[in-house]
Amino acid sequence: TEAAFKKAVTAARQEVLSIETNYRRLGWAQAVGASGTIKAIAQVCEENGWSNEGISLDGLDKARRKAVKAGSADALSLKGLRDDRKAIFASGLAILLGIFEQMGLAHMQVSSGALREGLLYDLLGRFAHEDVRERSVQALMNRHHVERAQAERVWETAQGLYRQAAGDWDLEDEEAQATLRWAALLHEVGLAVSHSQFHKHGAYLVSNSDLPGFSRQAQQAVAVLVRGHRRKLPLSTLAECPEDEQARLLRLCLLLRLACRMHHARNGAPVPPLTLNAGERTLELVFPAGWLAEHPLTLADLEQEQEFFQAAGYQLTVTDAA
Repeated sequence: TEAAFKKAVTAARQEVLSIETNYRRLGWAQAVGASGTIKAIAQVCEENGWSNEGISLDGLDKARRKAVKAGSADALSLKGLRDDRKAIFASGLAILLGIFEQMGLAHMQVSSGALREGLLYDLLGRFAHEDVRERSVQALMNRHHVERAQAERVWETAQGLYRQAAGDWDLEDEEAQATLRWAALLHEVGLAVSHSQFHKHGAYLVSNSDLPGFSRQAQQAVAVLVRGHRRKLPLSTLAECPEDEQARLLRLCLLLRLACRMHHARNGAPVPPLTLNAGERTLELVFPAGWLAEHPLTLADLEQEQEFFQAAGYQLTVTDAA
């Protein structure tokens, strides 16, 4: 009943009351929920069109009205709600509503993992002195039989370009370099699906694979770079990323594209010493004297790349050293 549901929400709010003040004093940028009940509520909200992603306060209220109207767990029927969740759905909904109301939340993102997974991965990383995300990337490469030698060659070249451009392009942080590394290692993962449009297949695999250690935003950033490493730059996809990340991701994408072009032949030939000069909207790539004349196909690749750069609002200049 409506009265019973309100009583349950009030009980939940009472439990949260003792921690509310400290949390509100500290403040937060986003709220994240984890574990089965929250994931079940999120699925109901999303499949019924009450939230585009995660859980909204409006979606919770609509789910509440549906639950009260049903009158019992057995009669409850909601798109996205599994039968084995019906018996505890209303109680979980009441608790979450109490948290939303008491903490003043309007939206909650949902984590695919929970506390125990986070603790385990953190401990594993500490014991092995490694980033769990690196292990996730390596596992994805193995699963889809990525040609490791080619991936490492592209990363080595991308890293060299990054070091020269990072200062001028405001990319000097570990997260930017790590994102570029993971995208370089995974840029050909889509070949496991099809050679045609493999950059799009790769972005889908990266975006939808289970990659422990990655936040949803970090995983999407790698997927955007994989999607944009060849052919037309995915400007519409970039526009969907957080506004403060769009310029950085585009710049990382441009560096990855150049590295991929330098290894188009896949023959393991060493890349010549390259000088990269970065301006606000420009890149000048300087080769040793005479090298471009001896490698006309690479020059043709880079001339084609100039058109893609221009479409993204950047100018790419390719020259020989004097």
